[in-house]
Amino acid sequence: MKDDRYVPRIHTDKVDAYGNIQQWHSDANFLNSYIWDYNNQYFSAEVKGAAWNDIAYTSFEADNNGGWNVPSTSRITTESVTGKQSFDLSYAGAVGITRTGL
Repeated sequence: MKDDRYVPRIHTDKVDAYGNIQQWHSDANFLNSYIWDYNNQYFSAEVKGAAWNDIAYTSFEADNNGGWNVPSTSRITTESVTGKQSFDLSYAGAVGITRTGL
């Protein structure tokens, strides 16, 4: 039985195939979005005040591209500024790394 004293204050807007919340908003129009990585077990980025379709992030370390369209899966494992991998932009060719909608 539903108890009318309890009112939802946070609303889930977008969920991925693994059940991870990608975007939610509050009754006060506060928006929060997440990018999930590492086999969809952990979020790699949390963005406050932006819709999921408007964000992208990747470190090139994990298995996903964080919303970016990266035309190559090649990674450099012998050089990196931080972490263990990096990406050579010449692998992206003339297209480059893109994100639709940004």
